[in-house]
Amino acid sequence: MFEAQIQKYYYDMYGVKYDYMGVQQKNGEYYLTNNSALVSDIDYGSLIHICEKEKLNYIGRKTTDLSKSWYTRNRNTSLMVQLKNNTANFFKNICRANSSQCIWTSFKGNRKDLQEKGYTKGFLSCNMRAINEYSNRHCVAYLMNRYMNPIIKNFFLQHGISVDEDAFALSEMLQFIWRFSGITRFR
Repeated sequence: MFEAQIQKYYYDMYGVKYDYMGVQQKNGEYYLTNNSALVSDIDYGSLIHICEKEKLNYIGRKTTDLSKSWYTRNRNTSLMVQLKNNTANFFKNICRANSSQCIWTSFKGNRKDLQEKGYTKGFLSCNMRAINEYSNRHCVAYLMNRYMNPIIKNFFLQHGISVDEDAFALSEMLQFIWRFSGITRFR
């Protein structure tokens, strides 16, 4: 996901050369290698399950749904109530999880609009650092669509650097999931 990182855009803008590196394990120790195609023996795809229930994903079908401006426009509307109900339904009926197994995020200002009995205590800011306290959580609701700050985006565009906002949003979501998913338990 380096391709979507702001750091990469700065490197490109200033002509900084970089190589893609991988991590390889030999005799119980880890080494950097130029073989960036190396991946661990963990099948990460099998660890992430996306809820494909159309009714639960109805909010989110438009590219701007769940963005900061979407939340501003829809505060105190039936869509916000529906999103809260869908989230509760997801945790209770799809995941069959109790509150100690759930983690969810949204924009901090919308936390109170979305919290519901059964998952409220599992809220974490989307940019919070990983802490072991949440490593047992395995049901995640990522209730946001993050876009790059428009000032930063325009800065790069003015310098001839193209920005991939879809990859940026995906990278942000995957980083959140990775920090709290307890994936390290599977090593």
